[in-house]
Amino acid sequence: TRLDAMVVRAPRNAAVLMTAASAHALAGGVDRAESLLMTAIEVDPASMAAYSLLGRIYLAQKRLDAARARHQLQDLEFLAQHLRRLDHEVRRTGG
Repeated sequence: TRLDAMVVRAPRNAAVLMTAASAHALAGGVDRAESLLMTAIEVDPASMAAYSLLGRIYLAQKRLDAARARHQLQDLEFLAQHLRRLDHEVRRTGG
């Protein structure tokens, strides 16, 4: 497909990966969508949208343990990202 061609041209672009994953998920290609989402998360670990879509795929497949694990990772990544921002702000302002 056209989206797959875009993924080949930009294999480390999280937005392209997410768009292709969404299209594959909607078309029933959940295995390909899962693979693309795992790559998107590797590229952008703070992508809440990627974690969310992956969790929805796992829930639809009744892979509840995997969905829970992904949700926990999403929460941890959100906290880590927030802490990094706070640390940066503290260092920037000196206080």
